[in-house]
Amino acid sequence: LPGCRNPYGGLAAEGSQLFVSCWDFVSPAALIRLDLSGNPPAIAATLSPPINAGSLAVCNGSLFAADQSSGKIARFELGGQSAVSTATICPASSTGATMVADISCGR
Repeated sequence: LPGCRNPYGGLAAEGSQLFVSCWDFVSPAALIRLDLSGNPPAIAATLSPPINAGSLAVCNGSLFAADQSSGKIARFELGGQSAVSTATICPASSTGATMVADISCGR
């Protein structure tokens, strides 16, 4: 995907949108929003998250991205370009290691 050097495996779908998380240890992190309504699918937007997004989930009209290196999550409005909030949910251990391995919605 253009703008996505390393699709990391985080995927979340909402309607005709598919979100893909992208990051590696060299490039800035990115979230790609694909529009699946056409043939072929097209990139609708490239978001610049304030975290190294891995796992993704769509809950109640928001996209949540789990950070693979800081223990934070970021929340995006589905049509937005940037995170509207972040929160630390996994504080660092005594060695400084932390990550959010997965994120999902409770129903």
